[in-house]
Amino acid sequence: MYKFASATRSNGPVMDLMGPWYHKTFWPMVWGDLNVELQYWTHLTANRLDVGSSLPNWFDKHEAQLFKNVPDHWNDSAGLATLFPQDLVAHQGGSVPDMLCWILHDYWLHCEFAGDHERMRDGLFPKLRGVVNSYRNYLKDNPVKSDDGTIHIKNSWSPEYPGGRGQDINFTIGLMRWSLQTLLDINKEHDLQDPLTAEWKDMLDRLVDFQIDENGLRIGKDIPFDKPHRHYSHLLPFYPLAVLKPDTEDGKKLLRTSLDHWLDVTFKREQKDSAMPVTGYTATGAASMYATLGDAEKAYHYLDFLIQHDRVSPTTMYAEGNPVIESPLSFATCIHDMLLQSWDGRIRVFPAAPEVWGDVAFHEFRTQGAFLVSAKKVGGLTEFVTVKSLIGSPCVVRTDIPTPTVFINGKVAVPGKVLRDDEGFYQIDIGKGEQVTFTAKPLEETDFHIEPIPVDDDDRHLFGLSEKTLRLPGHRHYYKERSSTNR
Repeated sequence: MYKFASATRSNGPVMDLMGPWYHKTFWPMVWGDLNVELQYWTHLTANRLDVGSSLPNWFDKHEAQLFKNVPDHWNDSAGLATLFPQDLVAHQGGSVPDMLCWILHDYWLHCEFAGDHERMRDGLFPKLRGVVNSYRNYLKDNPVKSDDGTIHIKNSWSPEYPGGRGQDINFTIGLMRWSLQTLLDINKEHDLQDPLTAEWKDMLDRLVDFQIDENGLRIGKDIPFDKPHRHYSHLLPFYPLAVLKPDTEDGKKLLRTSLDHWLDVTFKREQKDSAMPVTGYTATGAASMYATLGDAEKAYHYLDFLIQHDRVSPTTMYAEGNPVIESPLSFATCIHDMLLQSWDGRIRVFPAAPEVWGDVAFHEFRTQGAFLVSAKKVGGLTEFVTVKSLIGSPCVVRTDIPTPTVFINGKVAVPGKVLRDDEGFYQIDIGKGEQVTFTAKPLEETDFHIEPIPVDDDDRHLFGLSEKTLRLPGHRHYYKERSSTNR
């Protein structure tokens, strides 16, 4: 959070690749094919929305430019090149608007966590409408013959995959499905009666299915996933878009197969005990996706794997020859994803807390729907979970307390106020400002106190310039020789 706050302010520009650590670099701009998106996830669960509002604020400020970045005949359309300067002057040509679409998913996340439905309507909707108009214009300019009426995307790009340009790319299909559904949702919620509503529904219904084979998600129609790839572009429909969800057995199997195959191909088996040779966000993406699948130990493995990466410094900053800030921030996001998730309108508390985290607590983390959640584990067992509603969104929660007692505003919930479904989610009838509490014990015996958990001296201050720096392999990469004069 210190790094994040050092890099941006709510009234400042969108964060670039390096944050505040300026240095000679061949990456002097904002990169929209993964980097800026990862940078703007961490502040959400951490409940520091103000500092992270630089992204939506900046895109509001420069909204007009987005509509100038497309061909002249693409009326009422918006777009943005893959990499761009702070003023967003970056023509995307006649290609699909995938990069702006993904950035606007971050805008949407900010509104979701803030519970800001007005900004969703007044800020996000017109920009996302412009993005979908760009998709519409691209399809008109680049038709693909289809005997059954299916809409195909003639040519797009799965970022950074070798040979990753072609037809029906999963990266693009996922973004199109998310943008169309989100427009329909906002249009319905606010009764906007947009004249394009019927066309959005038709596009969503007829859009080509995701491209899948025995190894899970492909890159695209004619491109299997069979080359090492540090990005997880083809997995975007799973994480973070949640267009594909692991909430059914078939869905979980598909996503687990796709994730395992990505890492099997990318990460050579004989190097499994050394730091990943490519990038930090390969490991953080793996950790967050395994956490979403509920695999706590795999998530922890890749979390620990990043810290052992030879490009992570003793300050937990990261470089690939040049400094880049997204991987340290993404590392923090992994921890959040292991402790608390809220995709698809449902809150999951301790969804992937590994066994080694027997004692763990967090206070007032934020979720989508504008809830503040606090929770505590002692000896591997969840002591309590509290969920406070800030705006009165539907409250659906899953906790690992086997048979919790449920309290609403300090009183035992009356029949009908709490319903449990077959998946173990509790639907709780609470309004704005109200709080639900799940406990494993009687309320008067529950320890609601949250404080820093005691840590042995040997495990304190493990980062920074000290003798303990040598604890981690990556630190030896930065400080190979130490003398008495520089200790």
